[in-house]
Amino acid sequence: MENQKAPQVPFSAKIVLGILIVALVLVSLIIFETYHIPSWPAYVAMILFFIVHENVALVPNIIVGGAFGIFCFFLLEVFLKATAPLMGGILIPVLIFVGVFVFLIVLLTDYLPYLFNSFAFLYFTISILASESAHNNPMAWVTWLATEVIGGLLLILGVIGSFKVLGNMLRSAARSDASKST
Repeated sequence: MENQKAPQVPFSAKIVLGILIVALVLVSLIIFETYHIPSWPAYVAMILFFIVHENVALVPNIIVGGAFGIFCFFLLEVFLKATAPLMGGILIPVLIFVGVFVFLIVLLTDYLPYLFNSFAFLYFTISILASESAHNNPMAWVTWLATEVIGGLLLILGVIGSFKVLGNMLRSAARSDASKST
C-alpha cells in the first residue's frame, strides 16, 4: 500500500472542522434522543462516509446498500418464521439465508453495486445485533431503515457542508495572503 501524503491543512482549519463535526453529532444526538429514535443507522452512514474518505460518489452505495441490508434483516425474519419450525430451530435457516446473501453480494456486486455491497452486509449484521435490543418490536427495521436513509443522508450532507465551510475558509485565507504579498 502506498503512503499518500495528505495536503497540509492549517491547524486552525482543523479546529473549525472539528467544531462543526462535533456540533453536527451533538445536535443530531439530541434530536435522536428527544424523539426516541435509534441513532445507530444514521451514525453508521456517517462513519462509513468517513471510511471512504468522504467520497461523494459512494454515498448512494452507502445509503442504498445500508437500506438494503436492513431490509434483508426483515427478509431474514420472514424466512425464519417460515422455515425454523420445519428445520428444528433457527440455526440452519440463518446459515442458509446468510450464505445466500453473502454469495449474492459476491456474485452481483459488479452488476448491482448500490444493493449488493459491503455496506449492505454491514447493516444486515448490525441489524441482527440491534434486534436483541429492539424489545421484540417487529417493525423496528422500518424505523432503522428510515433513520438510515433520512438521518444518514442528513449527517453526510452535514459533513459535506462542513468541508465546504472549511474550503471556503481556506480559499479566503489564501486570497487574503495573496493580496498582502502583492
